Amino acid sequence: MLSGFAFMPTHEVNILEIIRLAHFFKARLELLQIGEKTTSKEQRIKESRTGVNTKMWKSIFTGH
Repeated sequence: MLSGFAFMPTHEVNILEIIRLAHFFKARLELLQIGEKTTSKEQRIKESRTGVNTKMWKSIFTGH
């Protein structure tokens, strides 16, 4: 399951909903972020997936 997302005030809620759907369908989740990969962005994503099986998903940054 591929989902695009943006860092905005509601991104954590959106990521949790995407995780819920991926879990329901027993799908691997790939999050697509348009923009450069930074340490800060990676940390925010890691914080959003606390308690989630990290083998079921990965983050993709397109880099501008």
